[in-house]
Parts: sequence; C-alpha cells; structure tokens
Amino acid sequence: MGDVSTSSELFDLINSQPTNALPGRLTDVRPAGDMPEWWGRLGENVRTNAAIAADIWSVSFPEVAEKIRSAAEVALGGIELESSIVPIVLYRFKPEYDIAPPACVGYLPKKPVSGSIGSKVAAEYQTFCTELHNGFAVEIRTTGHQVTKAENLISWAAEIGVDAEDFHEDSSFGFTIPYIPDPSNLMMTFTGEHGIMFSDVESPESPWCFQGDVFFCPEKDSQGQSVTPGLVLQRLLLEELGYSIPLL
Repeated sequence: MGDVSTSSELFDLINSQPTNALPGRLTDVRPAGDMPEWWGRLGENVRTNAAIAADIWSVSFPEVAEKIRSAAEVALGGIELESSIVPIVLYRFKPEYDIAPPACVGYLPKKPVSGSIGSKVAAEYQTFCTELHNGFAVEIRTTGHQVTKAENLISWAAEIGVDAEDFHEDSSFGFTIPYIPDPSNLMMTFTGEHGIMFSDVESPESPWCFQGDVFFCPEKDSQGQSVTPGLVLQRLLLEELGYSIPLL
C-alpha cells in the first residue's frame, strides 16, 4: 500500500481494512478535552507528526523511535463508540518486507495509580504508560497483541490458571535464569504473536520473557547489549510489527 500525506487520508485508508482489535470505527475528528502537550502538536501532515512522536519515544525507547522517524505515518484522532469518542494516536509502520504495513493505536497516557499493580512493575513500562500511551494496540487487524493498559495487568497465574508448584514443574526455563519466579507475580505487560513480556512485582527490573515455549530472563542480547525491561519491550514490539531485530 502506498504512502499517504494527510491524517484524513491515513484514517480513510485504515478504515478500509479490517480492524478486529478495536471496539469501534476510527475517526480523524480531533478529540476534545485534556491531552498531552505533544498530542496537541500533531497536525495534518503524517510525516511531520511522525517526527514529533519520534522525539518523545526516543527519550526511553530509541529503537522504536528510529522506525517511527524513518518511515512511519502518525495521526491524531479517535475511536467512535456509541456515546463518546476515545482519543488515540494512529501509527502506520513501514517494515521493508511487509506487504500490508501494520497499523497501531496508542491510547491517552496515564500514570499508574499509586499502590496499584501498575505502580509496582518495571519503571520503563510505567514510563511508557505515563509519557507515551497507557495501552498500545499492536497491529489492529488482530486481537490480543498489545502493550497492556496499567489498570488491566493480569498475572500469568491468573491468565492460564496455574499455581507456583505446577508452574515450576511443567514450564521450561532458559539455562541462565537468575531464579524461578512465582507466576502470580509475573504481570503480562506485553503480549504478541512472537512473545510475551512480564514484569515480576517482586523483582520489577528483571526482564522476563516467554518465547518458543521457554521462559527466560536474559542479561545480554546477541550483540552483547545489557537487557532491560525497556529493551525487551522494544524488541518484542518491533518483531510484532515485522522488523528484523537482534535476538534477546
């Protein structure tokens, strides 16, 4: 699919495709109410908007920011529900080999409530929710692929119905994990087709992942870079969007 230049063109293009992950139709009507300062600067030109968004992403998530800046299209709008419009930022990414460029929706940022589970997980995940988007639907033609909203975090134990003993006996773990976690402490901060990211509320900076039916908590990636929860989030997100990335 070709490039578009305006927000209205981008919304029209995405609305012409299935958007199974969204509760309503997308609209390019600018949302009312309070918005982050950088949302307010998003205008009609989708590439100018991409530069604005990339500047914000680059502070904590530079690998994703690079992809946004280089070729993505970004627009401000909303999702039409029966009685309201939910403000969103729409992204269309451009991985080189993807036939249908993936579209994503980011919701209004919000700081996790003090004392909630969202305030006890990895600091970089909290930064994502507070500075960028509290909830990010990845590839809106599919369902369940997302950076989870802070208020919707759920543990692995609750998701699959497993206790600690069964989890320890029945799960496969990487060779160099620092410890075996309690599944009731593993909050699912990112879910995708290619992997899941967890934040352990007892050890929030431990970058737990689940890929290929194996739980692991890497210290270094394949290039020798130190692995943090923020790096895991970026790599899983980019892999979900169709980009070639270094292995964790």
